[in-house]
Amino acid sequence: MSLEWFDTHCHFDFPEFAQNRRTQWAEARDSGLVGVCIPGVSMDDAVHQFQVIAETHYSVGGVGLHPWWISKTIDAKQPLSETVRLFTDRFEETLIRHQPNAVGECGLDAVIDTPIEIQEALLAPQLSIARERGLPVILHVRQAHHELLSLLKRYGVCQGVVHAFTGSYELAMSYRKLGLSLGIGGAITYARASKTRKAVARLPLEALVLETDAPSMPLSGKQGEVNTVLNIPRIGEVLAVLRNETVSSVARETTDNAKRLLL
Repeated sequence: MSLEWFDTHCHFDFPEFAQNRRTQWAEARDSGLVGVCIPGVSMDDAVHQFQVIAETHYSVGGVGLHPWWISKTIDAKQPLSETVRLFTDRFEETLIRHQPNAVGECGLDAVIDTPIEIQEALLAPQLSIARERGLPVILHVRQAHHELLSLLKRYGVCQGVVHAFTGSYELAMSYRKLGLSLGIGGAITYARASKTRKAVARLPLEALVLETDAPSMPLSGKQGEVNTVLNIPRIGEVLAVLRNETVSSVARETTDNAKRLLL
């Protein structure tokens, strides 16, 4: 029996896949892929994103505003309260139109120029609406874990994925105690990522889902290449070695985790 895999985070709608999307999807299906979640990054891209989702059976999507896209989306001259109101209205309209399986990709990023206060103000309605609608959230976070954990507790979010998790066991458990899953991707294929590799070896397998973040986050040995959904089995194989478990058990459990969360 062939192994089944689920990629919980792949930007398959991005231009990098425009020329070979159908071929790559067919290859991925042949290699055991049974599901993909294509997260949204802005309302402007939602129509194309959900066209791709409709064309690639077995894929689902999220609607959200990624921190990197905030500066491209808002009018910096508007009062923040008006910006939040207009965004919230458009966000809710997009949810109604596309009926996604998740909210996101959204979150906080302390490395970019957009002030964290603006990011928090625009993340808040996404978390609130996700909670109201019972949708999982797909969370991007860089150097803002304290702020994100505080918001998650405030809005009572208890289901979703901390995308591209690369932290410690203790940080992982802080998210896990809120009911969130950890998205494990190509970072664990790098020997230098010792903290994260040790964390995924200790965490309960029920807390983990797999992801590629394609076309970003190439695996070790493939730096400079476009990452693809075809790399999900390799990530699973590395996770199995780190945990001293069989590849089949990792495939089965992480795929079941993803299905429970996103389908």
